[in-house]
Order: sequence, then C-alpha cells, then structure tokens
Amino acid sequence: MDSTTTVDVILARFGAAVRTRRESLGMTLADLSPHVGVQLAALSKIERGKLNVSLVLAAKIASALDTTLDALQTSHSLNANSRANT
Repeated sequence: MDSTTTVDVILARFGAAVRTRRESLGMTLADLSPHVGVQLAALSKIERGKLNVSLVLAAKIASALDTTLDALQTSHSLNANSRANT
C-alpha cells in the first residue's frame, strides 16, 4: 500500500466514524457545524474522506460528538480489520 492509499484509507475510516457517531447521537451536519467551527460542506467532505483535517479540528469534532479522538480513529479501523479477517 503506497502512502497516498494509506492517507485515503485513514481519511475514509475517520470520516465514516464521524458520520456513524453523529448519526447515533441524532445530529445533523447542521447541528454539528457550529460546534466545530467549520462550514457544513467541509464537514460533509470530512465524513466522505475527501478532506484532510488538522489534529486540532479532529479533536474539536471528537469533543462535539462527546467522544475521544482515539475512539473515532479506532472504531472503524477495528471494524475494517474484523471484516478483512472473516
């Protein structure tokens, strides 16, 4: 796996974890946007893995979703690894 693919995978997994957590809380992108200080369109790109975020923004997103950055990073990584091993 080359470095570009690795970045793409990380962004996709993080974005999917953000979306899953946001939806589990019953939040819309419009609800989340003011809590993290970014436009709704940017949040949509993050959830689709199309926008790389700073560590600070990732931490703000985690806080707004009442979770940890570690939880967002590992939740979909573990699910992807489980599916790969079945």
